[in-house]
Amino acid sequence: GGWSTATLLASIDGFLADFPGRYFGISLGTNDAPGNDPASYAANMTQLIDKVLAAGKVPVVPTIPYTGEPTHASIPTYNAQIEALYATYGGKLVRGPDLYTVIYDGRATMFTNPTDLHPNAVGNAAIRRAWAAAMVANVYGH
Repeated sequence: GGWSTATLLASIDGFLADFPGRYFGISLGTNDAPGNDPASYAANMTQLIDKVLAAGKVPVVPTIPYTGEPTHASIPTYNAQIEALYATYGGKLVRGPDLYTVIYDGRATMFTNPTDLHPNAVGNAAIRRAWAAAMVANVYGH
């Protein structure tokens, strides 16, 4: 917990060197959003994606999940950066699940309190199902 794009940039080379898998998930942004600097987030995500591609792996990027926690109100702006990355990288970047929509649509039951940062067990289960569905549709279904 607590990782941002800057945190992963500092250690991704080691992770990639040790990771034998083909698909590498980059699910970051919740901890970047309170800083409210979408341009830096986009630049960091670009570097991360480029490193994954250079390692011969396939990056998988979901949208950042919704949260009602007030300091994270900029998440939609960050998700716009992710949409731009999808357009820039095309088929080199696998679309992960739209976690923002999954959590936002179920927010009445997916948080213990409306302003919680993290979803409850119901929300976490929905996130896992969304990941499975996205991988079946965008990786295994092709």
